[in-house]
Amino acid sequence: MSLMRQLWLAVIISATVAFVGSLLISVWSAQSYLSQQLERKNIDIANSLALSLTQLDKEIAMIDLQVAALFDTRHYQSISVSDSLGRVISQRTQDMQDSDVPLWFVQLFEIDSKPGVAEISASSEKYGSVQVISQNQFAYQTLWKQAENLLFWFSLGGFVVGFLAMLVLRSIGRSLDMVVEQAGAIGERRLMTIAEPRITELKFLARAMNGMVERIWILFNEEAARIEELRRRVNYDALTGLPNRDYFMAHFKAQLTGTETAHCGVIALVRLSDLNHINESLGRFETDNLLLDIAHIALNFPGCMRMRYRTDQGGGDSNHASGRM
Repeated sequence: MSLMRQLWLAVIISATVAFVGSLLISVWSAQSYLSQQLERKNIDIANSLALSLTQLDKEIAMIDLQVAALFDTRHYQSISVSDSLGRVISQRTQDMQDSDVPLWFVQLFEIDSKPGVAEISASSEKYGSVQVISQNQFAYQTLWKQAENLLFWFSLGGFVVGFLAMLVLRSIGRSLDMVVEQAGAIGERRLMTIAEPRITELKFLARAMNGMVERIWILFNEEAARIEELRRRVNYDALTGLPNRDYFMAHFKAQLTGTETAHCGVIALVRLSDLNHINESLGRFETDNLLLDIAHIALNFPGCMRMRYRTDQGGGDSNHASGRM
C-alpha cells in the first residue's frame, strides 16, 4: 500500500472514530440530562398535586376531578392517588403515544421516567400519596431532534476536515513527486532543483536534495573541465592550437570512409624548411609568433575544417597540412 493511501486511511479512520465518539457522547449526555429533568418534573408535579389535594376536602369526586384536570394535558403517562393503606383512590393511565422516533433509537437510548411521589396530609395525619409519571415521548423526540442536528453538523465538519486533509495530502504528494522526479533526473545525469514546500520535514528533504544537486553540478563541471583540458592536450598542439597528427588522420580517415563523407575536398601541405635556422635567426619568441600567424591564416582559410601541424626538429623543417572537405 502506498504512503498516500496509508495517510488517507489514517485520516478516514481518525475522522470516523472522532465523529462517532463525539456523537455518542453527546447523545448519551443529552439522554442523561433528559432523564434527570423528567425525574425532577415528576417530583415537582407530584408535590404540587399533593399540596392541592391537601387543601381540598378529601372527597373522592374532588380528588378525581383534580387528577383528571391534570391528566388531560396529555403530558403524563400515569397519575394515581392512593390512601394511607396503599389502595388506589383515583388513577389515570395512558398508553405510549405513536411517535416518529425510530424504535431502534428508543431501544438504544432508553430514557427512564422515574415516578415522582408526594404525601397528602389531612390535618396532622397522612391521608395518602400521589404518584406521577410523565410521558417520555417528548423527551425521545427532543433527543432524536438533537441527534439529527449533531449528525448534520458533525457531517459538515467532517466534510470540511476531509477537504482540508485532501489539500494537505495533495501538497505532500506533489512534494514527494518532485523529490522522486529530481532523484530520477539525477540518475539520468539531468540536474534540477525543486521548490521547497511549506511542510517543515519536506522542506528539509527538498533543501538537502537541492544541496546535493548543487554539489553534483559543481563536481560535473569540474570533471567536464578536466576532461576537456585532457582532450585538448591529447588532440591539439599546445602552441598553435591545431590538431595533432593522430587526431587529424583519424578525422581524415573518417571523412574518406564514413557514412557522411564529403563529395569533394582539397588538402594543402605547407612546409617550413630549416626551422632551426629560422629559430636561430628570429629567436624563439618570434618563431612562435610566426607559427601562430601561419596557423591563424590556415584556420581562417575559407572551407578549412581540420589542420595538422608537425615540427621536424631533426630535419629542420616543419610541415603544416590543412584539409578542406
